Amino acid sequence: SDKIRTVQDALESLVARESVQGYTTKTKQEVEISRRVTLEKLPPVLVLHLKRFVYEKTGGCQKLIKNIEYPVDLEISKVVYHHGNSATGGHYTTDVFQIGLNGWLRIDD
Repeated sequence: SDKIRTVQDALESLVARESVQGYTTKTKQEVEISRRVTLEKLPPVLVLHLKRFVYEKTGGCQKLIKNIEYPVDLEISKVVYHHGNSATGGHYTTDVFQIGLNGWLRIDD
């Protein structure tokens, strides 16, 4: 979504109430309903997957070129990068923070 600019925006969007159109009951009566995702308890490590592709009817799967802001105090230990223009091809690399070396390792096949 164009409204999502930060990790906080993405998490708020994830748990926002969403209207569901065209829902009918067992008696075939159409009613207004909504649904919502809730996070009751966070795990010790939360994995964030920032979706970088969107499907468009006219152009198929397209890569999103968009920056997402995150707090400077966010602890990140692993990052996976996609290099390429499409969801059907490209190359992946990974950066992993190695505590023993107190630095980052690049994994690239």
